Amino acid sequence: SFEIIERLASSTYESGLGASISLPRIIMGWLFLFIPLLMFARVLHPSRTSIGGRSSEPFYLRTPLKMTVERYSSELKACDWLDETSAELISVSRLRDLKRRNFLLALWVASAAYTLLFILVTLRGLLSMGG
Repeated sequence: SFEIIERLASSTYESGLGASISLPRIIMGWLFLFIPLLMFARVLHPSRTSIGGRSSEPFYLRTPLKMTVERYSSELKACDWLDETSAELISVSRLRDLKRRNFLLALWVASAAYTLLFILVTLRGLLSMGG
């Protein structure tokens, strides 16, 4: 894909159109291409803090290195595994729904960006043929 961009850039400068392309247009073009990619990256690595949920840390995420054996085993015995499992299932469901919404949004943005890019390239080609 970088070869395509490099060829387009070199052909633009060789044809004399390079002088008409300004730095803000180049930056906007790159942002136009990379924003959908960043949105897809957000799908792959969502923040667990964005899903909300528990007010306390689940037992299995606590660091046992900071506890004595007696304290760790007493907390383990006092732990309600039904609550722990239920909270984790709700958290995973929220995370799955968040990823689904982020994916659909990224898909719509990418579709709109590439459709607009197609229209602009087609119009530019048509205008250059007519004039």
